[in-house]
Amino acid sequence: MIFIVFFGLIAVIVIGLNILDNSNINKIEEYFKTKQCETIIHGKGQYQALCPNSIIVIENGFSVDTSKPKELILYKDIKDIKKEKKKLIVITDTSDANLEFKDQNSADEFYKKVQNKL
Repeated sequence: MIFIVFFGLIAVIVIGLNILDNSNINKIEEYFKTKQCETIIHGKGQYQALCPNSIIVIENGFSVDTSKPKELILYKDIKDIKKEKKKLIVITDTSDANLEFKDQNSADEFYKKVQNKL
């Protein structure tokens, strides 16, 4: 009986976390739609999007604050972009941003689209 209650609690927690995660994804996608972003790629717990004037990176977690994205990189500030396997390094005057992707194809696609924006 104790095992049934224990596994029941674990199932409820997993279902609750899954619902919360789906809610976060919807918030992030709605935020990108309002900013008119076109390419949205998920990788390493964060979402990267190409918007009309910038690259926006938002981390996915238990609570998502879309008012403060992790990275906001304006195209006019980008000096160089380097591609390393499944990672893009965006170099600006003030800092360097590392954008990580799940696979090489996503990184290549994002890199080509950023090059077209520049």
